[in-house]
Amino acid sequence: MMKNNQGRGWAALLVVWVVWGSTYFAIRVAVESLPPLLMAGTRYLVAGLILFPLARRGERPSRAQWLGCALVGALLLGANGALSVAERTVPSGLASLLIATVPLWLLIMDAAVNRARFGAKPALGLAIGLAGVGLLSGTMTGSVAVAGVVTCLCAAVAWALGTVLSRRVPMPGNPVLGSAMEMITAGAVLLCISAVSGEAGSFHPAAVSGRSWLAMAYLIAVGSLIGFSAYVMAVRLLPTTTVATYAYVNPVIAVLLGATLLGERLSAATLIGGALVVGSVALVASRPAARSAAAVPGPADAEPSCVAGQPGRSLSAGYSRSRVLCTAVAPGQPAAGRRARGAGARVRGGGRVDGRPGRHRRRRPAAGARGLAGGEPERRRRTR
Repeated sequence: MMKNNQGRGWAALLVVWVVWGSTYFAIRVAVESLPPLLMAGTRYLVAGLILFPLARRGERPSRAQWLGCALVGALLLGANGALSVAERTVPSGLASLLIATVPLWLLIMDAAVNRARFGAKPALGLAIGLAGVGLLSGTMTGSVAVAGVVTCLCAAVAWALGTVLSRRVPMPGNPVLGSAMEMITAGAVLLCISAVSGEAGSFHPAAVSGRSWLAMAYLIAVGSLIGFSAYVMAVRLLPTTTVATYAYVNPVIAVLLGATLLGERLSAATLIGGALVVGSVALVASRPAARSAAAVPGPADAEPSCVAGQPGRSLSAGYSRSRVLCTAVAPGQPAAGRRARGAGARVRGGGRVDGRPGRHRRRRPAAGARGLAGGEPERRRRTR
């Protein structure tokens, strides 16, 4: 049974690698003739409306949870909307490498907000990653292209900020439900921005190519729904550190697809800069686990990101702070931890299962409770 589950987990992770890596390519094709914000908003709203009734199962989210999901979704999936805008001028492979810097921004925010300290290896990874970003940014020329690079970096920062805030606002206990709520609220926000900016008013369905329609359908059905389902399955069946590899496998797949299917040019600077970014993420992700294992959302459908989800937690599946905020863990689902708590896990004698078969920890009674009045030692009580 264990081998069967592990095989299913690896199959799900392979789907995550390929599907989420391919979403950058699909976004690039979709925005060829579709307005980017309109496309992103429609994509998330439709996916969220499909996912919500399947995930709700009688649960009634509170107003506070809707507001929390709206805030986090606006940052996480709003970042995906910004990515869609950027990919009109930035090659999909380069965009994926810039979005892959999310773990680096998470590290910076963790240090600034939580005053967390990190050792030499994460610091080295941060320096290498920023050097890679500088090298990648230098490969683009022209004001439009530079603006696209800046937009991608802003999207990465927004994704990181949404990840941090997701631990501080009310969210549903069911990560799938939370993802659906984020998709619905973020999709509505993106459609409103599209309407206010005049983008939706200039939209003419007859002018949209067939490949752009197919790309958007792929993003909804495969990127958001199938990819997210595979992600949740992988998180439940494989170690957290194994699932986290999607953060640096996805950019590689995105670069390969862009070069082979879209003819995007790969210069020496792009390859070196991309290698620096991916290597820096691997260094940061190898940071020793911290005591706190609060989970935060990740890509919900494609990007980065180190959920979502995601950007796309959107999936709101997430990053675990115990792994530099970039380890993929569904919110509240630290692999074994949630299952142990969910199983009830109390054992005779006040113990609680700690997630490992056949083992448990027993609570030690307080000093005053072990003996008679005044905390009299247990040994003296027995002699009487």
